Amino acid sequence: MGGSVDVAKLGAARRDVDFISLPTQASSDGICSPVAVIVGADGRPRSLGARIPAGIIVDMEVLCSARRDIWRSGLGDLVSNLSAVRDWRLAEITRGEEIDDFACLTAEAAASSVVEEGAGLSDRTFQQKLVRGLILSGIAMEMAGSSRPASGSEHLMSHALDQMLERPRLHGLQVALGTVAAYLLRGDSVGQLISFFRAVELPVLPRDLGLTNEQFIDAIRLGRSTRPGRWTVLNQVREDDLEMLRLVYEGEGAGVWN
Repeated sequence: MGGSVDVAKLGAARRDVDFISLPTQASSDGICSPVAVIVGADGRPRSLGARIPAGIIVDMEVLCSARRDIWRSGLGDLVSNLSAVRDWRLAEITRGEEIDDFACLTAEAAASSVVEEGAGLSDRTFQQKLVRGLILSGIAMEMAGSSRPASGSEHLMSHALDQMLERPRLHGLQVALGTVAAYLLRGDSVGQLISFFRAVELPVLPRDLGLTNEQFIDAIRLGRSTRPGRWTVLNQVREDDLEMLRLVYEGEGAGVWN
């Protein structure tokens, strides 16, 4: 079983009816996405195609009662769009994969809207901006006809952690950690992103989620097998790339993002 919104999305898709989403927390873009995360009999979450809500009613008073780590998870999931779009564009360049530029722009704009100096998760205006961004992220997926603009290598790493860990961490925190790794593996400039993550307490190093470096590197190795049809930077990763990442983690980013 999954959250109430996920169950509603899946049920609406299977019965071909509309539904209204009334989220009680903003932990991911699942509040408005065509994907339902359902926990199977084995206790592991699975992502299934579903139906985007016909409308969303957001009660900020209800959302504001959520724990701080729930808000951090939502922020991590939204910002990970920046990595997902880069992976999709990489697939276009190297594999000739068809890309939806408008969906990419929408997903990037939603993520970029919250990457700002002085961002505060306890600030009501910022919380509203985050919720709007999560809704736009779901709409970008609907535009693309897939989760591509909001799910790349960082999500594959998270899927791997879901399989590996007895108690997976919050989805948005796992993909945030994966976003940093994906930037490094692609050779993207990561300094500004790291500064933002540190300011809002999103994970940068595996230890920030209580993981060892080896655990997370194993998740990167496993990542691409969790969704073989999704081409990302993980399809290009070699052992020397993982060794580079290990050295960065051991040096806590010295010379890379400091």
